[in-house]
Amino acid sequence: MLGFLYMKILLLCLVFFPIVIAGCGDKKLVNDTAKPQTIFDETMGDQMLSEKDEHTLTESLDKEQGEFDSGVNSENTTPEAEGKVEAINAEKLDFRGDLLNEIVYLNGSLYTGKSFSLQANGKKRTEGSYVNGKQDGLWIEWNEDGQKQSEDNYKKGKFNGLRVGWHPNGQKAMEGTWRDGNPYSKQIWWHSNGQKKSEAYYEKGKIISDTKFWNSKGEPVNSFAEANKK
Repeated sequence: MLGFLYMKILLLCLVFFPIVIAGCGDKKLVNDTAKPQTIFDETMGDQMLSEKDEHTLTESLDKEQGEFDSGVNSENTTPEAEGKVEAINAEKLDFRGDLLNEIVYLNGSLYTGKSFSLQANGKKRTEGSYVNGKQDGLWIEWNEDGQKQSEDNYKKGKFNGLRVGWHPNGQKAMEGTWRDGNPYSKQIWWHSNGQKKSEAYYEKGKIISDTKFWNSKGEPVNSFAEANKK
């Protein structure tokens, strides 16, 4: 009878012991899973964040970055940065100063934004942008027939960057790079038939090489005046 009782107890242990072990294992697995994930390595000690904290931190950083970008854009606003901005007819702007030191106002304040002017026939004559009252960025000019006449880059009201001009027939008339209002590096001019007219190299507005000239037939000549002779 006693042996039978021992056998029964042994059988119960064999049945319930694995369940207890399994239950303990599941509990450990759940605890491991519930452990907060961090964006820092555990060796950094207290610098550990939960997923919720990480999300909050990311949102905060994104907000600060957005506010920073917004501040930068507001201080250095250009029409390109603003996206699509309605251009203002030059007739509504107030131009002050001489041609070389012209400053533009709108309603008494320095104007920043796009502007255009029109030909007598209603076609567009010029289009470009102002920053703090001065020409800035690309400006384009067309003739009365709508043919592009020039593209000039400005910075703070001075030529700065590539300048390109065209003859009325569409042939390129000139091309050169300028810096701070002065010609820089190679400057080239062409006749309306495509023949090169003149070529010179500049540095800080001064010629640093012998200027070359050609007439409309491509023959070398000694001056710009000779080059322009028909």
